[in-house]
Amino acid sequence: MAVIDAAAPASEILTREHVSGAMALSVEAGWNQTPEDWALFTGLGRTRGIFVEGELIATAAALPYEPRLGYVSMVLVTPRHRNRGIATAMLRQAIDDLENRACTAMLDATQAGAVIYRRLGFVDIFPLRRWQGEGGKVRGAALGPAAPKDLESLVTLDAAAFGAARSFLIRDFLGRASTRALVSDAGFVRTCARRWSAPIGPRLIRNGWLRSAIAPPMAESSPAAMRSAYRTWCRSTCTFAAVRPRRRRSSRD
Repeated sequence: MAVIDAAAPASEILTREHVSGAMALSVEAGWNQTPEDWALFTGLGRTRGIFVEGELIATAAALPYEPRLGYVSMVLVTPRHRNRGIATAMLRQAIDDLENRACTAMLDATQAGAVIYRRLGFVDIFPLRRWQGEGGKVRGAALGPAAPKDLESLVTLDAAAFGAARSFLIRDFLGRASTRALVSDAGFVRTCARRWSAPIGPRLIRNGWLRSAIAPPMAESSPAAMRSAYRTWCRSTCTFAAVRPRRRRSSRD
C-alpha cells in the first residue's frame, strides 16, 4: 500500500479480481471501457485503487510502453468522494509509478482538466479530436482479415509509427473476440466493440501515423493539409461529427 495523505485511505494495487468494481466506476462515469480493458490495465499495467468499507471508490492506471513512455488513464473517483484531492493524489502516484521505470508520463485530457495537469507539470503536445458516426461505403485498398501470421509485422509497423514499443497492447487487442482487424499491403486498421460504440484504431499505413487504408491518400501532404483532408473525409464519406476535443499532454518538455 502507498499512503496518499493523512486524511485519505491508502491506495492498493488492483488485480484482475477487482475488474467488476472498476467497471462499476467507469460505467458510473459514463465511460466506454469494457471488462477486457480493465483486465489489460490491471494485468499488464500498474493500476491503483482506494477502497472505503470494501467499495472501490477511486482508480488510476499507469501503462508503460517500453522503453521510455507510459500513459496515465482511468483516473476515476465516485461522485460522493470527489473534491477531496483524491484524484490529484492518485494521478501523482500513477506518474510516480511510470517515472520509477524511467518512463515519461503521458495522458489525453479534456480542457476541464487542464488546470490540474499544468499544476502537475504537464505540457501540451498536440490537440486530439474524436470523431463519431455511422460509417459509410469507402473505396480504397483491398482489405482482408488479419491472421496470426500478420502479428509481428503489425507490431513492427505500430512501433515505428507510434515511437514506442507496445506489442503487448496490439497482441491484447487482436486477441479479443470483439476485435475486427483488417490488413492490406498498405497497412492495417482495427476496430473493437466497447460498451456503446466501436472505436477505430490503431489505423496505419506504412509511411505514417494516423493515415489509414480506409482513409484518403495523404502521404505527400503537409500535416495541416492531412488534418484538413481527414476532417473532410470523416464528414463527407463517413458522415462523422467531431466530439470531445482533447489534448495530448506530457510530464516533460
